[in-house]
Amino acid sequence: MADGQGAGDLVPAGRRAAAWWVDFGLVLGLAVLLGAVTHYRTADYLSGWADLAGTGVWDVIQSNGNWGGAGKTFGMEVVHTVLVFIIEAFGALIVATFAYQFAGLAWQGRTLGKALLDLRVGSVRGGEDRLGRGQAARRAFVGTMTDVGLYSCACIALLAGRFLLSFVLWLIAIVVLVINAVCVFGSSRRSLVDRVAGTVVVQAGVLRKSLETARDHLSEDAAGNSRPGTKAC
Repeated sequence: MADGQGAGDLVPAGRRAAAWWVDFGLVLGLAVLLGAVTHYRTADYLSGWADLAGTGVWDVIQSNGNWGGAGKTFGMEVVHTVLVFIIEAFGALIVATFAYQFAGLAWQGRTLGKALLDLRVGSVRGGEDRLGRGQAARRAFVGTMTDVGLYSCACIALLAGRFLLSFVLWLIAIVVLVINAVCVFGSSRRSLVDRVAGTVVVQAGVLRKSLETARDHLSEDAAGNSRPGTKAC
């Protein structure tokens, strides 16, 4: 499968967008689930305020009169723990998104969204029906970073107090997302992710083959029933 594949293999941008929205919808669902888990972890942690308050009082008793410093340290420990919960959720979102994309690409050459839209991902070099694990991992990584990775890293940097880094990552994430989408409308229909990973999205043809097979069976049955002397069961 060459870079300039035949026009019959080109996938309409609308179908690619629909497949992306299906996959991204699953990622958003996962993000909501991780948000709920993080909320539960935070609420469960803060429900131990009685124990935490006791620890804080003990810190104050041992502070030798530095009550303000002891209270500040106690408060920062609570804030730090909650921030760790949130950062872990962002990290889990990145890992889970990568695992989802890699599993689909390495196994069948397509994610759920592409399967529903009868698309698959092939390699530009040779046009294999199934990507190798290395290439599947590379495409899954680039796709993950484009979809949620850069945004998650920007949020983590913001939580860590790295405001300039967070702004730069947000800017890069937006630019990459726009370029990735614009490239799909090019002559080769290859997104930025495809170009980096050396892949191309084509029509799988599974639905067409299924319809053709069903039509052939119906034609054979009709021809058999139309032969002279053939009796219906």
